[in-house]
Amino acid sequence: MSAAATRKRLLARVGPVFSSMLLTGSRVVSALVVNKIIATYLGPGGLALVGQFQNFTAMVFGLTSGNVSNAIISSVAGAEDDDSRRKAISSAVACMAGATAVVAIVIAVNASGLSQSIFDSPDLAAVLWILALLMVPLMLNVVLLAVAAGLGRTRAFTVVNVLIALASMPVCWVMVESQGLRGAVLSAIVVNSAALCLSLGWMILRSPCPVRWLFAGVDPDAARRLLRLALMTLSTIVGVPLAQFAVRRFVLDQSGVDIAGYWQAALKIGEILLMVSTLMVSLHFLPRFAAGRQGLKRITFRAVAGSLGFLAIVGAAAVLAANVLLPILFSREFIGAKPLLPTQVAGDVLRSGAIVVQAAFLSRMAVRSYIAIDIVYVMCMVGAGYLLVPRLGAQGAAVSVLLASLAALVLALLLLKARRGAIWED
Repeated sequence: MSAAATRKRLLARVGPVFSSMLLTGSRVVSALVVNKIIATYLGPGGLALVGQFQNFTAMVFGLTSGNVSNAIISSVAGAEDDDSRRKAISSAVACMAGATAVVAIVIAVNASGLSQSIFDSPDLAAVLWILALLMVPLMLNVVLLAVAAGLGRTRAFTVVNVLIALASMPVCWVMVESQGLRGAVLSAIVVNSAALCLSLGWMILRSPCPVRWLFAGVDPDAARRLLRLALMTLSTIVGVPLAQFAVRRFVLDQSGVDIAGYWQAALKIGEILLMVSTLMVSLHFLPRFAAGRQGLKRITFRAVAGSLGFLAIVGAAAVLAANVLLPILFSREFIGAKPLLPTQVAGDVLRSGAIVVQAAFLSRMAVRSYIAIDIVYVMCMVGAGYLLVPRLGAQGAAVSVLLASLAALVLALLLLKARRGAIWED
């Protein structure tokens, strides 16, 4: 093998790993710095309310796009010709536009009531109006980035997302300092909306696909496939934030806003672990699962083991360093979150394994198996939270995450083991 061929092969292997590390690192750093800013200026109570808003927006984007990002990645990566890719992309844009318009109108009309439900005050209704206004650029940017990933243009996907992560930090600082809670909840929305200019610029200059593909109308078959993929993931991107919203509401009502802020801090550290897992799925596991033709069960079991092992090491380090980590990441006020960390982190590590199995089910359109895992997770979390939070406070919320994650992982592995067929078997 020539030296040039060896270098090319090495770059093909190292490139995706480097991109994943860069993207993961930038998002983790951004999340840590943004949380630090919010914690310093607004304290535990402010962090808890920001968490409620973040869960609300996660549910809104889920209803709007149906996780169109993973749906497009899977459809475009698995397409066998340009015509199939064009239909998948244009159908996703059209479906997203219609769903966005409906949800944006509903939010704008009910802004005052939603503000009371999220923030315990109607005074932040303007935040909901701005969210409704910016939903179109937010969702269109999601589509463009998913197109890049699905076409194998991971460099563009990585660069734009890294720039978004880097921009989030100074924008959050300026907006929180000048606008307080209002600025904290709006900063990420503003940054992600503005990033549409980057994505469109790349699309026009680099031409990964003809721009007319974005507006080529709806193909019924492609739309049905995307809708099926989207419905599969709705249970994750709507159900999971809804469960967190409900359990945090239990903590707010039973223990107060500051105690809810402690759980929010522990939840954020756990979310960093899940962020790593999700990025590994999007950039590595999902395309690999989609392209696989046999032995998928073995590949998935290995992926689960690797994900659990790596994240367990990272999570254990975070728990051991809690005395140093919490004041650095948040502020000295958040040292009260230390007892919650072991339970919360353990739960999120276990859930990462279930997420990997769900990616395999997503690649093979195993709708019932995918949704069943999320249903079990959501029901266990809300049910355990309802029973445990009144007695254990924020610790009850952390335990509910652990129980739900364990149940979801066990079910996921059982469902994976039960799969039959040439694709799944060795």
